[in-house]
Amino acid sequence: MRRISIAIGAGLVALMLASCGTTEPGATLPAPEVTGLSIADSGVTLVISWSPVDGAKGYKIMCDGQEIADLVDTATSYAINGNDHVCRSIKLAAHDGKGNMGDAYTKDLMEERDVTVYSTDDTVATNPSWVKIDFTNFTVNAVTQDNVVAEDNIGYFVYYYDSNLGTRIFKDAKETSVGQVSEEIAFTNHTDATLAPSTGYSLISETVDEGDRFIFWSDDVNSGTYGDFDEEDNFGVIKVNAVNGTEADLTIYIQTVGGLRWVKE
Repeated sequence: MRRISIAIGAGLVALMLASCGTTEPGATLPAPEVTGLSIADSGVTLVISWSPVDGAKGYKIMCDGQEIADLVDTATSYAINGNDHVCRSIKLAAHDGKGNMGDAYTKDLMEERDVTVYSTDDTVATNPSWVKIDFTNFTVNAVTQDNVVAEDNIGYFVYYYDSNLGTRIFKDAKETSVGQVSEEIAFTNHTDATLAPSTGYSLISETVDEGDRFIFWSDDVNSGTYGDFDEEDNFGVIKVNAVNGTEADLTIYIQTVGGLRWVKE
């Protein structure tokens, strides 16, 4: 009888331990629930906000895989200043204070799309000269002028041959017979910057050559403050991969956080 009672007692202890609400060794903390991505300092700074993670002893933020902040367990937001860090992607993860990282929230900040267009002096009428950018779904398409239609959150620019100068350039729709659409796209001069500048934009680009890189600013003319940087705007990069006669192969990079001036491919 004593042996039976000992076995029963051990079973009860095991059952009680199994029913406790403690975290088992090696259990992974969940990814933080991000409640907001917003901008500050006229688009220079990205502010990330999140809900607390139960059991977290702190949080780490990574920029392109490199840790840039180790925060206390009470933190629920952090501002990444673009003068210090410009990221293509960010990660946020909780940790248990013992060197174990939880699952991470990951955000890719740039969408990348390839497109081929033909300058307006191309002899094939069906070859598209216009680039259409959808800043809601982050899609890019080449279209002909008869398909340029004013729609919310849609911007257009044309690969234009200037017969007076004998050069090819980019033009926003406003600078053509089409007229202004809902998004006005302005271009910088050729630049390698990863933080879009605060000045120096034009609705007509410089000469387009193979290897060029242009930063663009798309200003929503129907929302926000026209002519000012705000969360209704978008920034991005146009890379000219190849030019062959009238044909140009482009890669368009679009910043996915409205108003954020980070343009790192």
